[in-house]
Amino acid sequence: MSMDMEAAVMLRDSAQRYAADNYGFLQRRAVLCDPAGWSADAWKAYGELGWLALRLPEEQGGLNADALAIGALMEVVGTRLLMEPILASVIVGAGLVLSQGSGAQRERLLPGLADGSVKLAFAHVEAANGSDGADGIGTCEVREGRLSGAKIAVLQGDIADRLIVSAADAEADGAMRLYLVDPGAAGVEMVRYRLVDGRGAANLSFAGAAVERLDPDHPGSAPAAIDEALDHAAAAQCAEALVSCARWWQPPAST
Repeated sequence: MSMDMEAAVMLRDSAQRYAADNYGFLQRRAVLCDPAGWSADAWKAYGELGWLALRLPEEQGGLNADALAIGALMEVVGTRLLMEPILASVIVGAGLVLSQGSGAQRERLLPGLADGSVKLAFAHVEAANGSDGADGIGTCEVREGRLSGAKIAVLQGDIADRLIVSAADAEADGAMRLYLVDPGAAGVEMVRYRLVDGRGAANLSFAGAAVERLDPDHPGSAPAAIDEALDHAAAAQCAEALVSCARWWQPPAST
């Protein structure tokens, strides 16, 4: 949808009221200290409030939201420092499924994204010189339906139910494609850690892991889809960071 400023303010204010009542300092501290690093109860509430369906088409129960609506929600994420994977799953993951998934894949995945039963993470970044310092070791490649290589700094990959992984298709002259991977499948190893803000991340290595290629019904470039998804993520993070800085940073007292 194309959301006007008044509607965006209403969305932001509604989300702020929920967060003020349910995600105060002590509540966030409890989430931060929990080994899981996120709140399943909060995630369920986000689904009931419609946040998780923000980017989904209206015919599939979503809001088909534009950048203004996404920015309004991300202001709340930044104000309250919410720990759940809104950026990773709701914005980036859902966007990639919408642009690169087939009709059947969208029908299968989008309902779970909307109700919160499926959380996505995008694995795209590779170590500059390979995962162990040797040139090329970290480069992800799919050959005969099996993924090998490594990814680093996967935002909230530690709690994802499915990974979207960018990799070279060895059977298509190395063209970049996007693949769905089960993080619990054979051939997937994960190192989990926390980022500075407390959210989780993961480094991943793949040794012949089974994949499912995202296969759009219409011709579409995976690199172009990735660029678009990262642009959406950057805009969302700007909204998040702007209010986060305004809330938590105080200028030094004048002397």
